[in-house]
Amino acid sequence: MGDVRAVLSRKDFLRWLIGAAGSPDKEKKLKRKWTEIIVHHTWRPNHDDWEKRPSEVYWFSSIRNFHIKKRGWKDIGYHVLIFPSGLIMIGRDLFQTGAHTNGRNSHAVGVCLLGDFDGIDLNELKERYVCQYISLWFVLTLLLAMLDLPVSQVNFHRDGNHVCRTWKEVITRLKRKYARDARVAVFPAGCQHLLTGDPVR
Repeated sequence: MGDVRAVLSRKDFLRWLIGAAGSPDKEKKLKRKWTEIIVHHTWRPNHDDWEKRPSEVYWFSSIRNFHIKKRGWKDIGYHVLIFPSGLIMIGRDLFQTGAHTNGRNSHAVGVCLLGDFDGIDLNELKERYVCQYISLWFVLTLLLAMLDLPVSQVNFHRDGNHVCRTWKEVITRLKRKYARDARVAVFPAGCQHLLTGDPVR
């Protein structure tokens, strides 16, 4: 089904991100390029689709093929995809501009969760899709730390009143854990603790 890329655990993602930064010069370039992180969900495929065919590679390839063949883009639009299993796949390289939010692609990293979260509250997300929830928290915290961004720079594809309450609660908890506009950690030394446990206790 086209380009097949690696399926990453949270630990693998941390290693990948450290490698993506690579050197102080590369890390500086990434910090200059990205000023926000935008969170998406696929809507379709949703969790029912996933449960019928629980394959990260299949759904990554399906989304990528849709973006290339139907949208006419050169690659999948997102930088990071997070699956209900909690596993992660990399879309576009962090040095490449994404294709996920009109007018904001040049300065925003695109993170997408497979699923339809419009009808799911945070408790249901934590109970039914705890691995995906923890990986979302993990990915956001690592990206914020690497890019030296405040928590306030995590935004959503649909801003304002149209944002589903799941996202609002996730970010409320992020901001409660880390003071508003505070940098979340020193990357990567301050991020190792994220590999274990529930991040929002």
